[in-house]
Amino acid sequence: MKRGLARAFGVCREKPSGTPAAEWKEQLRDLELLAAKKATGAWRHTDWEALPKERQIAREEEAEIQAVMRGGGKIEIEEGQLNVNAASRDELMALPGIGEVMALRIIEGRPYKKPEDLLSVPGIGEKSLEKIRPFLDSP
Repeated sequence: MKRGLARAFGVCREKPSGTPAAEWKEQLRDLELLAAKKATGAWRHTDWEALPKERQIAREEEAEIQAVMRGGGKIEIEEGQLNVNAASRDELMALPGIGEVMALRIIEGRPYKKPEDLLSVPGIGEKSLEKIRPFLDSP
């Protein structure tokens, strides 16, 4: 830390000396800040002008990953928009009643000439087709 060759990340445990984990983590952050101020180690190569933009990009990427992990990164499909012959698994999963298994079955059964061809996919019946039909762009 003092030489600027490490970062304060991850899980922190109580030190054998009895220093609580939260305090130890803050001490590590302090050492990291000192190394950055002194431009020591890896900090010597930091482009401080570019850092805010790089950190913003990293935060946006992390937020996107977290949204997907929580299921909040769901794709929304508008009526008449989806081509089942070109759609990704995630796009197909955005259709009502279509989960991952069904999306993969749809992909395996490609190509389709008309929406009714989806009835050949195991698990898609008339009711399922009627739910998803409004979202389909004719193949």
